Amino acid sequence: MMRGLGTRVMHDLLTILASNSKNSVKMNRGLNLLARYRAREIAATLYSHGDAEVRSGPFQGMTIHKKTSEGNVAPKLLGSDELSALAGRRVLVICDIEGGERQLLDPDSIPALTDFDILVELHRNLDMALPEEIIVRFGESHDIERVAHQGRDPNAFAVLEKSASSINGSPFGKAARDRRRGRSCAPKAT
Repeated sequence: MMRGLGTRVMHDLLTILASNSKNSVKMNRGLNLLARYRAREIAATLYSHGDAEVRSGPFQGMTIHKKTSEGNVAPKLLGSDELSALAGRRVLVICDIEGGERQLLDPDSIPALTDFDILVELHRNLDMALPEEIIVRFGESHDIERVAHQGRDPNAFAVLEKSASSINGSPFGKAARDRRRGRSCAPKAT
């Protein structure tokens, strides 16, 4: 880790210890700070000795980029996190990531996806080929149900009806409504 980070952590720890809080509160805050610092050091070591690939478990080989991972990344990189514990269990993935589905919903990169129920919103206006590509990827492993856009009526909600003039230009507007399409798929019954 960078020298500056260690200096900042030491400063923060001394600030915690010098506070007027109870000793038990100081201890909890200090230990939490040190645990987060240690987790960052471990993650940095893992990234520097094996890139960003998950080392074991059902997500082995998957890439976890530094900038896109939340929380302690070390267990994720080792394949010993909560997600790895989901293997063999019924899992529902809800995915609405505005065009990033191609990278995330890839059973070749993440084989465990073939056992998960998946609800995904796909936008043809962002990528005309993506909906069919996702269907092909999961066609052998899932029973796929297409769900067409059902429409939305902002007037059905009093709070939205009151500001209908500003809503007409928003994502509730007719043009945006007409472009949206939904998809869902579930693993085939065995």
